[in-house]
Amino acid sequence: MLTSRRSCITASLIASLLVLVCPSASLAQDDRVWYVLERFLPKPATRTDWITISKAEGGLDGWRIISRAPMTWTDAATFADDYRLGGNFRSACDKSYSVYRNPDNNQLGVSRDSVPSRLLVKPWVCCEEAFEMAFPTPPGATGMTNDCRTVRLLSGGSARITPWGWIFEGTPGGRDPRDPIRGNDRGTGQCRPVRRINQPESRDANGRVLTEAANINVMNCQGREVYIYEYMNRRGFRAIQPPNWATPIGGRDFGSYEEALQAVEAPDKKPPIVNPYEKYKAYWGTWRGTKVANGITIVINPDGSGSYVDTRRGYERNTPNGKWAAGDPANCIVAIHFNLCIQPDGTARDPWLNVYTK
Repeated sequence: MLTSRRSCITASLIASLLVLVCPSASLAQDDRVWYVLERFLPKPATRTDWITISKAEGGLDGWRIISRAPMTWTDAATFADDYRLGGNFRSACDKSYSVYRNPDNNQLGVSRDSVPSRLLVKPWVCCEEAFEMAFPTPPGATGMTNDCRTVRLLSGGSARITPWGWIFEGTPGGRDPRDPIRGNDRGTGQCRPVRRINQPESRDANGRVLTEAANINVMNCQGREVYIYEYMNRRGFRAIQPPNWATPIGGRDFGSYEEALQAVEAPDKKPPIVNPYEKYKAYWGTWRGTKVANGITIVINPDGSGSYVDTRRGYERNTPNGKWAAGDPANCIVAIHFNLCIQPDGTARDPWLNVYTK
């Protein structure tokens, strides 16, 4: 029987959406006893009946464990939802759905059975792909559907897949509940989050990665649309302002979301200058000789420069432009080119063992 817009999914399919485990607080959700399982037999019709969590260490018939180690219920639910909303479902799904066209009114419908009175438009695809083709998501649509494009999340609320990414319902502000910065919209005064897109991985015939799997945070930054990519299979964040897809903001990937957002907000801001001599700050300043070296003054400046003044009778000398080096020679923490060596114990001596104080 052909599925209409109102009756999008059969009762048997709805029954199959039930998650195997829905634990209560009494089941010690904080204990590391939960595993994430993937259904492979029979093939899943929807993302909801594809992934679940269970305390069954040995797995369940028709399911395989995909988490490498037991987790808490919260961590397992988050991992399960991350996996469920990824691109692997396209190869794991039950491809027994087809799109048909009614020749009398030109309307499209979805069915898992052959419909001789209808024209076959696209055969053997995932349920969500068939429904999107038959009943396209209108631009700017929000809210869930009563078909397989809506996914019930273990971590709370529901998600709906669209051609532009996932939309969320039942979570604060419609945000992705898997977001590691919970309770924070990840925006600032200059940038405001607009939506979140799930980008699946794609490969060519030789297995070479063409598109990396990523969560894309679409931001409105004072009228500029900016994409912040959060890559799934490697550590990295990239900021892009369309249509400059090949030129990341800041010229590189960043180690955190916050760094990428900072590059968006202040693209011309120069990184702080690091003084290579900062670690020797304790030795900056004026050193004066004692005993027979009394009258010698040596200055070590923060920029690596130095000066030498000798006021002793017969040894008068004034050299204002000198240099000092760290660890040269090796037994000196700081050595200045006026025969002064600051030794590991913090004392300063010259080759004649005269002592200098700061």
